[in-house]
Amino acid sequence: MRGCMVSIRQTHARDALNLLPQIRRHPLARRTPPGPLTPTLLPMPQSYSQIILHTVFATKNRQPFLHQSIEQDLWAFMESRFSYQGCKVYGINGALDHVHIVHSLPRTTSIAKVVEDVKSISSKWIKDQGIPYFKFAWQNGYATFSVDYRDFAGLLRYLDQQKIHHYGDLSDYEALSKLTFEEEIIKFFQAYGIDHHPAYLFQ
Repeated sequence: MRGCMVSIRQTHARDALNLLPQIRRHPLARRTPPGPLTPTLLPMPQSYSQIILHTVFATKNRQPFLHQSIEQDLWAFMESRFSYQGCKVYGINGALDHVHIVHSLPRTTSIAKVVEDVKSISSKWIKDQGIPYFKFAWQNGYATFSVDYRDFAGLLRYLDQQKIHHYGDLSDYEALSKLTFEEEIIKFFQAYGIDHHPAYLFQ
């Protein structure tokens, strides 16, 4: 009997081993929750951009509001607003009736949104500078041009020389006029092949 029992047990054990692959495949055999998955590191897609713009806008009716007394503080304030919109300012300068800004543009925003913010907030800042500026306003529109990175340094030099371009003699630039804003902006339009109608170009 003892030998028979061993034989039966061995037979049952062999049968169980033979059935093991079927048991493992059976749905009810998977009762133990799976362990944590090992994360697979995959390269993430990224987007790159380098957008440099030259943006220009004027005072309403080209009134000479941008005097020396407020100019540098105004440029600094406007630069802070560009930075608030995620833009880096590379150069900013202008004349009595307009301003030039060379700046970057993030791919996540639009130039219209940036200019609207800068003009709106800086207009309030200028009006706060005293009685002579109570009626200050920027023109409604603006012009913006793409910048060829190869001409970047030359454009910054152009901005640095704004007073010379428009007034010639820096000793008394507020009394002189060498190149008007209208003449300057039309030259840019012609250089960039931009169609324009003079009747609707200036306020």
